[in-house]
Amino acid sequence: MTFSRSKLLPEALIIIGLALLMSIAWFNNLTDQGTNIFHLDNMLSMKLLQNTQFGQGLIWRAWPEGWGAPVLKTIIVVQAIVALSLWRTAISYLRCLSTSSTSAATPRRLANHALSLFGGLWLFFLCGGLWFGYWMHKGPIQNVHMMLVLITLAALIFINLPENQADSVD
Repeated sequence: MTFSRSKLLPEALIIIGLALLMSIAWFNNLTDQGTNIFHLDNMLSMKLLQNTQFGQGLIWRAWPEGWGAPVLKTIIVVQAIVALSLWRTAISYLRCLSTSSTSAATPRRLANHALSLFGGLWLFFLCGGLWFGYWMHKGPIQNVHMMLVLITLAALIFINLPENQADSVD
């Protein structure tokens, strides 16, 4: 089977970079739980909206305080799964790059799966944040989540672009 190898290296670099990013996010959440529990408790309880004129129609969605820790523990587990999926994909790309007879189908299939998990996590954060009105007081956090969704979409588009057959390897 012939396939273009010209896209494999940039695809691998994208996956390795996102695996590293997800690993750092996971590690940060694992080692600095106090900060994240504070922010999650504020968002889930909607404490920042209670004494303002904004968001009063959303307050009924507030959860009781104390949910930050269990939610963070769940996020840590999900982030570990996503990071491992991305690293598994990165290893598949590196194997493909080191072997001239290997098809790119496996790493690309794994990339689609890992990127779907990665993007799904950030979409979940965006939807959850929107539900709890975090955009009113936590705009920079929402911007990070939106940027990661856009990065995911760009990576999916690039990895799934048709290969240029002129660059095929026999």
